[in-house]
This record gives sequence, C-alpha cells and structure tokens, in this order.
Amino acid sequence: METTVQNPAKSTTTNKNQYQVSIDLLNDAIGREIATTLQYMYFHARFEDARYRHLSRIMREVSIAEMRHTEEFSDRIFFLEGDVNMNAAFQSRQMSDTAEMLQFAMQLEQSTINFYNEASRIAAEHKDAVTHKMFQDIIAEEENHLDTFRTELQNLHDYGENYRLQGDSREGNARIDLALPSLIRIFVFMKITILGPAHPYRGGLASIMEFMARTFARRGHTVDIRTFTLQYPALLFPGTKQTVETPPPSDLAIRRCINTMWPLNWWRIGHQLRRERPDFILMKYWTPFMAPCFGTIARITRRNGHTKVLCQIDNVEPHEHNFTDRPFNRYYLHSVDGFIYMSEQVHQELAAYTSAPALFSPHPLFENFGERIDRTEACNRLDLNPEEHYALFFGLVRDYK
Repeated sequence: METTVQNPAKSTTTNKNQYQVSIDLLNDAIGREIATTLQYMYFHARFEDARYRHLSRIMREVSIAEMRHTEEFSDRIFFLEGDVNMNAAFQSRQMSDTAEMLQFAMQLEQSTINFYNEASRIAAEHKDAVTHKMFQDIIAEEENHLDTFRTELQNLHDYGENYRLQGDSREGNARIDLALPSLIRIFVFMKITILGPAHPYRGGLASIMEFMARTFARRGHTVDIRTFTLQYPALLFPGTKQTVETPPPSDLAIRRCINTMWPLNWWRIGHQLRRERPDFILMKYWTPFMAPCFGTIARITRRNGHTKVLCQIDNVEPHEHNFTDRPFNRYYLHSVDGFIYMSEQVHQELAAYTSAPALFSPHPLFENFGERIDRTEACNRLDLNPEEHYALFFGLVRDYK
C-alpha cells in the first residue's frame, strides 16, 4: 500500500542515546498518527457534508484518539531525551465514496496494528519495556477502531441509503418517517458492557442483569457481562452459598473478572474498559459496599471521553446502616452519568447526592419462573387447600425484612 511507512526494523541509530532505536520507532509512529489524524478529519468533513452525521461523529472521535496517541508518543520521546519529528508519514487522500472511505480507514488501522506489533517486538528486544507496553496498549485501541469501521461498513452494505438517516434522526429531523424499521435497527446499534451480578451468582439481581443483557441483544446491540470472581468475602455474606452449580447460559457472554476486595483489580478492569470504549456501561448498585470497586472502575473508564456510565439503582441508603455509607455513596454516585430508579423514595435519596439525570422505571418482572398457571391448579400441585389464603416469600430473610 502506498501509505506504508518504512519497516520499523530498519530504524537506525544516529547518536549515542541508548534508547535511540525506541526514539526512532516512536517518531515513525508519530508520523503515522499525524497522517491518520488528518485523513480521518478529512473523512469527518466529507461525511458531515453528505449528512452521514453518525459516521462524521465516529471519524471525529477516532481522529481525536489518534491525536492523543501522538501526544503520548511525544511525551515518551522527550522522557528518553530525544526530539520529536512532527512530519506526516503520508499525504491525505481525497475521495467521496462512503464505502471507499471506510475501507481505506480499515486498511490504515490494519497497517498500523501490524507496524506497532513489530515496533513492540523491537522495543522489547532492546530492553525498553515501557515503550513495548505503550505500543501494546495502543494496539488494543487500534483494534477497536478497526472493529468499529468494519461494523459501520457492514451496516452501510445492509441498509444502503437509509443509513444516512441515522444522523438526521438524532437531531430530530422530519425525515424519520422514511424506512423507519431499518433506521431504528441502525442507530441503536451500540456496544454495551453490563457490570454486576450474573451467573454463577444466584438471586434476583443476577436474574435481572441477565434479563437486561438478553433484551439489549435482541435489539441488535453487542453486549457482554462482567461479573465477580469475588462478590462478598465470606465474613460479610449472610447466607451459606453465593453461587449455583448450574452451567452458564449459552446465549450470554459472561466474564468473571471483578474482585470487590482488590484495588489493583479495579484499576486493571477500569483501564481495560477504557481501552475497549463501550458506548455505555450499565452497573447494578444496591449497597455502598460496592462503591469503592464500582466507583474506581467508572472513573477510570470515563476518562476515554466516550463511554457513559449508567446505573440501575436499587437502594441509595442501605437498610442496615454503617458509618461508611455516605462517603462510599458520594464516591460512587458522583462517577455516574445517569440513573434508572425504581421508587420515588430512592429518587429523593439520590437527589441528595447528585443532580445527574434520573429516569423512573418500575421493577421488571422476572421471566425465569415459567408460565403463569391458575391459582387452583397451583394449589392442587402443591397439595394446598384452595379455600385458604397463603403468603409466599422468596429470598433471604434479613433483619429489616
């Protein structure tokens, strides 16, 4: 490809700086990032002019991410006592076809990924672990960019000219009446991460989060669930067993990776999600015990400037109080962009901590207990007298209940 810059293996040393190989690699990367930024800003303007506002927004966000890479590489060069070469590696191409622009963006990302893999290997050979890791971390971001462009190109192939309506619909234009089913399927495609209880953890919270994941997936979103390796230490768990022995649901992508007791784990998960750039993270919050873990993950993730953090909140003030409740609540609730609450009491308690947007939605009905049957038949199955009145309770009986 004519835009390919020199193989990083051919970088040469021109002075006695022991990190000159790394400096040359980083300068080559800067040239690539500058050129790619300019190309994507051109695509941004082209898409905006063609009223592909959704694609225009994506190109703008990715170009800003590439500019940030330039800054990070420059900082590293100066730390290594080198100097920065701010020359673009190739000239921007002019084109007008939407599919061609997306295909070229994919080529640029794949070329960059290949280049950074090689640069990372060379940096490691020259015992520069930090530069090696820097390239590896940015490769993960470039792979996300590649995946985004690939998805948008597929959407364009699937929906054709209706695709340009996506941006118009977000701005309230009247053209939404054209091809409405296709439009809805397009503009709601999002990358969603759900963070909270899920299989193998038992109980209603896990069931609700799995139900939410299935609902999002049915609507065309890409959804994954991050759940706990450790939810509560045994000392704090009021029951006898936190998990179930049943196989995980085959229709859900559930990853056990969160340890609520280990701060280094929170930092690692936060930076992982920051790189992955989901459109939003949906968290389940029911106790201030989760605040340090969830708040840290949320704060780190939001630094990417793209991901929003939403919270489906059961309780603000816990039923069983502790002196840490209020500071823990403040730490977590101030890290959230928006809330879904299920009672007015919770809404009022929430307003004492944050002015973030909040939406009321009643507690959803569970779908994992089978079809509803007639009361008389149920009593017969349970060998109960239908003439009597019964009260049923499911769950742990806590003191406040």
